[in-house]
Amino acid sequence: MIQEICILMDYNFEGVIKEYVELYYNDKYKDEEYIIKNKPETKTLKNSLGLEEQKHTSASIYLQEIELDMEMIDELDELESDTLNAIDLDETIHQNSLLEASRLFEQYAKVLNSMYEFEELAYTLTILTELLISTDIQSLQEDTKYMISIYLKAIISDLQSWRMSIFITNEAEDIHYLDKTLLSSIAQLQITLMPQDEKQIEEVEFF
Repeated sequence: MIQEICILMDYNFEGVIKEYVELYYNDKYKDEEYIIKNKPETKTLKNSLGLEEQKHTSASIYLQEIELDMEMIDELDELESDTLNAIDLDETIHQNSLLEASRLFEQYAKVLNSMYEFEELAYTLTILTELLISTDIQSLQEDTKYMISIYLKAIISDLQSWRMSIFITNEAEDIHYLDKTLLSSIAQLQITLMPQDEKQIEEVEFF
């Protein structure tokens, strides 16, 4: 019962995230959203609550089905380290840290875009990349900078764990096991980066 309730909550929150992305970025990324919404359906399973669950694909099976450029995967390791070092270098986050993070997320988006199964996550990272580039960190309050630092570290840590468990150790039983967590963290960071007036309105709608 607890597992089914958690699934119900996940599906509800996933819908909130999709609505949030469409509401604020529909015009600029209309074509990408159309592709995501109209991609072919995957085989699904139903639990006792009647909710459809995506069929799990393990990392080992998935890697047998795709052609992967491991050089691109290896490049992510160095970018992750550089970005985390830039964030940890000072007591407060600076513009350089945002630029390092944007480069990392841009590279991740390129890798994910080469794999059809992760287009939605790639699209969300692309949005986040442009938002980081356009953010003036000096105009933000210290507590906001602190939250940005926390969210960036969490997202990078999750991406790092995802990359390792799928492409390096191949131990992930489900290649989508971190999708919801990543989308949730990215959405929260996007809200934090918003201008104050827009953020207040969105927080009311989001929750």
